[in-house]
Amino acid sequence: MNLLEKVKSLNELEYLIYVYLNKDKNRVKDLKLKDVADELHVSQSMVTRVCKKLGFDGFSEYKLHLRYTEENSQKVKSEKLNYLLDYFQRSTTESSIAQIKTVANAIVDSSEVLFFGLGLSSAIAKYAALLFNRKGFRTAFVDDMSWRVENIYDSKTLAIILTVSGETEEVNKVILNLKNRGLKVVVISNKEISTAAKLADYSIGYYVPNNRDKYFHNSATQVPVIHIIESISDEIQSLMKA
Repeated sequence: MNLLEKVKSLNELEYLIYVYLNKDKNRVKDLKLKDVADELHVSQSMVTRVCKKLGFDGFSEYKLHLRYTEENSQKVKSEKLNYLLDYFQRSTTESSIAQIKTVANAIVDSSEVLFFGLGLSSAIAKYAALLFNRKGFRTAFVDDMSWRVENIYDSKTLAIILTVSGETEEVNKVILNLKNRGLKVVVISNKEISTAAKLADYSIGYYVPNNRDKYFHNSATQVPVIHIIESISDEIQSLMKA
């Protein structure tokens, strides 16, 4: 039985106790069973019964669960920050700066830029298109991977593909279609050894930990993607002023 089903099994009073236990976890994990019972004006056995219905041996094990969850959450946050700091350090190396300049030059030499993305990448693609437009460059974003490019765009158009894994079938088909139509393709993905990156004319990787859950959601932070896009945008502006 999952947590939702367990919560549904609670009666009205038990549910109120559950809401209390779940509302202020940082405080509850330091309270004694008697303190909780007194605040709720219920018996200690009633609080214990709710904890057992939620899948714990009692209130003490529930508090251990809260402490473990908090420690694990802090660990994840700390690790993510460390990976981001590592990325920003790598972004200042000569090779990383050269990649940004290469892509920026390719954009300046093009007549129009198309940003492609699915899911969260679609939202970032839209942001990138708006940013480039504000910088005075003709840009559009596409979140429909069945979109046709025939007789609309030519070899002077540059496509920028945002993809975390670089292994999504729809995305890689789009890259092949764009290249068959003579468009240059830039791929911004987590790894430059991905299929998408290998298919592209230019690629930029940001290399942060990534896992996919059962809903195919990527866990990789997208902060580096925003940084890469803004770095390219700044470089374009410098080139256009020169």
